[in-house]
Amino acid sequence: LSRADETNAYLRDDELPARRFFDMAIEPAGTFWLATSDGLFRYAPPSWQTPAALQSARGPIQGLTEDGDGRLWFVSGGEVHRLDGHDHQILTVPETARRLLQTAQKVVSLAKGTLLLETENQLLRFHPSGGDIRRTRSGHIARSREQARKRLQT
Repeated sequence: LSRADETNAYLRDDELPARRFFDMAIEPAGTFWLATSDGLFRYAPPSWQTPAALQSARGPIQGLTEDGDGRLWFVSGGEVHRLDGHDHQILTVPETARRLLQTAQKVVSLAKGTLLLETENQLLRFHPSGGDIRRTRSGHIARSREQARKRLQT
C-alpha cells in the first residue's frame, strides 16, 4: 500500500501487515475495508482536525461559506480569512471595519466574488479583490435580511 503525504507525493506505507490484497469495499463516508491474506482490515478517515494552514488562527468562527471556486471564507477575530486548499490568507480591512467584524455571525458568497457579512446589527458588502467593505443599502438587519441579499445578487 501507499499513501499521499502533505505534498500529494505517494509514500510506501508499511502500517498494514498483509502480504496480498484480494478485494475491497468502500463505504459512502470514505471508510474502506480490505480483504487480505492476513484477514479483514478497516480504514477510517482521520477524525476532525484543524487544517495545518489554520493552526495559528484562534477564536470563534461563527460564519463560513464556500464560493464558486471552492474557496472557504470566514471571519474570526475581526478579520476576513480565505482558505484555498492549503493556502490560508488573512485579508486586509480598514480598522473601523475590524471592529464591526468582531460581531460577524454569517458570511454569504455572492456573485462576482463579493461577500455579504452579517454582523450583530448590520449587513456589510465586502469586495476581497480591493479590500472595499461597505454597509448595504438596507443598512440595518432589522430591515429585511432577505431583501438586502436579493438586491446584492442582482
